[in-house]
Amino acid sequence: MDQMETLFLKALRYAIRNQKLNIDEELSNAQWRRFFHLSSIHDVLPLIINSVYESESLSQFETLKTHIMKRAKQQTIYQAQRTADFVLLYQEMNEAGLKPLVMKGIICRDLYETPELRPSADEDLLIFPWQIEKYHDFLVNRGFRLMNEDIDLDKADEVSYKNYSNHLYLEVHKFLFPLDAKAYGDLNQLFSVLEERTTETIYHVPIRTFGYTDHLLYMICHAYKHVLYSGIGIRQICDIGLFIEKHHDQIDWERIFTSCAIYRMDQFAAAILGICDRHLGIHINAQDIRKYYDLSSVDELPLLEDILSGGLYGVANEDRLHSSTMTLEVVSAQREGRKSKGLLRTVFPDRAYMESKFPYVKKNRWMLPVAWAQRGHQYLSDRSKKKVNPTRTIEIGNTRIRLLKKYNIID
Repeated sequence: MDQMETLFLKALRYAIRNQKLNIDEELSNAQWRRFFHLSSIHDVLPLIINSVYESESLSQFETLKTHIMKRAKQQTIYQAQRTADFVLLYQEMNEAGLKPLVMKGIICRDLYETPELRPSADEDLLIFPWQIEKYHDFLVNRGFRLMNEDIDLDKADEVSYKNYSNHLYLEVHKFLFPLDAKAYGDLNQLFSVLEERTTETIYHVPIRTFGYTDHLLYMICHAYKHVLYSGIGIRQICDIGLFIEKHHDQIDWERIFTSCAIYRMDQFAAAILGICDRHLGIHINAQDIRKYYDLSSVDELPLLEDILSGGLYGVANEDRLHSSTMTLEVVSAQREGRKSKGLLRTVFPDRAYMESKFPYVKKNRWMLPVAWAQRGHQYLSDRSKKKVNPTRTIEIGNTRIRLLKKYNIID
């Protein structure tokens, strides 16, 4: 990690506790911009500026300070509005007899002392598959529109909606993970029977969600899914750590460990706990946790460095995004017991990946070659505009494959 990444993590430790940090060491304007760039790509800018706003070193760059604070205030106001709109919508769902389970999003924000400082782009709802038409009619009648007008509601694993009047974005899931995702679709088996459910009261409205063990397991699996793509953000790690800190006595750690071990996520989960413990000040001291995870022996730094360089969900640059076809192919090949197609799969990703990028493939599977051609055209166009570098894409892909091997996700 470089100097600004180390400082960013230090600030984040204070920020998630809603504590002030006075950065008094002399930093240049460029260093401060790098610091706030890290905050932006990890989508924690409101948390960070709230913590370091009064720092002596920042006071000499008043223009930058004012600009960053303006952005953070806008994000915070928008988040508060979206949260209020979602709670009202959820209350209307209750009154209409709809009872979706809420995942991540508002549940994670509620872990923070000032929830609105923790941004969230959408809200995730889990429903029974056969209820999709009922939810669709309910949402459309309240101003929501399909993000993909051509989607087949019956065949889709998840359906996205946006209300353009209040900018509330919803992802309605029939399953926690796409069934045909070869690299991680079988994770649904861990949640075939939700062991328990609980209710969190937010803005005086009861919000139904998973039981604590199921929710933590889902958060780890969701992070795992993203690390197979292009990466996870530090905000996800904060969410997991704060969730454990608040609910560790109510979590079945034997189930967490056993489930993670079955899918070769146990070392990955241990690295997440190591980051929380050593770099975010979220100390994992409970004996029941340490019975299964020996944090003294875990090497969390390779994962942490990958997280910091990738930004939220690894979207820091186009090269990294394109490298996801390499990591997904290697994991899929091992799950299926076949030899990886390597570079060929990078050029021609499998149907599941293409359906996530080109929804018309899901509706008309015979159009997969058309989507490959379209993707190739976009790639060449991005390359001509210097948005992507094929050599760099392969380098990042190989580096991230070594990361997966490091944590025993693949052989």
